[in-house]
Amino acid sequence: MVIEPLLAGRRAILFGRADAPHTLTHVPDLAAEMLHGICGLWYGPCAQVPGRLKREEGLVTTSWEDAVGATVRAAQGARDTKAVSVAP
Repeated sequence: MVIEPLLAGRRAILFGRADAPHTLTHVPDLAAEMLHGICGLWYGPCAQVPGRLKREEGLVTTSWEDAVGATVRAAQGARDTKAVSVAP
C-alpha cells in the first residue's frame, strides 16, 4: 500500500502518522517476533520494548534502509512475476 503505488507513480496510502514510531512494520521482523512469542503475544497485550528482542531473544531488527530496500526489490519483482516476497 505504500511502496508499490509509489513505484507505479501513484500516491501511497498510509494509515497512521508517518512520523510516529512503529507506524510501519517490516513483516519479517513481525513474524520473527511472533515465532519467538515475545511478551505472550498470543495471550494478552503486547508492548514493544526497545532492545528487548536483542536482549532476550538474540534477534536484531532490520534497519529502515534494509527494510525499504527489500520491499522495493520485492515490489519491482512482483510486477514481472505477480508474486511478492520481502526476503532480503
